[in-house]
Order: sequence, then C-alpha cells, then structure tokens
Amino acid sequence: MRRIKYFLYKKEIDRVETIKAYIQANPDKDLSINFIVGLFHISRTTLQRHFYAHEKTSIHAFIFECRMENAQKLLHSGDLSIHEISQAVGFGSFSAFTRGFHQYFGYNPTDFRKRSTS
Repeated sequence: MRRIKYFLYKKEIDRVETIKAYIQANPDKDLSINFIVGLFHISRTTLQRHFYAHEKTSIHAFIFECRMENAQKLLHSGDLSIHEISQAVGFGSFSAFTRGFHQYFGYNPTDFRKRSTS
C-alpha cells in the first residue's frame, strides 16, 4: 500500500506534540485511542493520520515505546519489583509486560535488571 505524503499545519503539529507530551507524562494512565481522542477532541482517523505524518510511526507504537523506555529506567533504578513496574508503566497484565519487554529489548526484565546492576 502506497502512503500519500501528508502536510501538517503548525496547529496540527502542536496538537501532536501536546498528545506526545501527555503520553510521556502519563504512562500508567489509560492510553487507549478512544480515551485520547475524547480527551483531545479529535477524531480517531485524524489522530492516527496526523500522528503518523509528524512522527513517522503509529501512535500505538509510540505508546509502547514510551512504556518500554520508562520500564527500562525503573528497572535500572531497582526501587520497584518487576510486577510493580509493569503496573507503573500501564500494563494490565504482568505476562503482557514481560512479553512486550522481551520483544522490544531482546531479553526479559529480570535479565535486564541483573545486567544493569552488575
């Protein structure tokens, strides 16, 4: 499928930046597309189109990346258990968190913690 180049106006770019900032500041909150479109009063299609045009990635991938990067920082600090970290970064299921972490980083959270503390 061929993607059409999509031009964004400054107002639209600012909205995407505001949404990105919200996602980064609230990794433990409901970050479903339906919640975000309601919060920012934007249609689902417009959000996805504008986000992709500005970031060159989907909003789903961006949310996942933010959660994984935040989890990595929390694992490195060593203050919380892995289960607590999974909840702190917005995963409803511990197994989904460990599976996603392994998919993103190539090893599980326990191994990452061992590597970062040694």
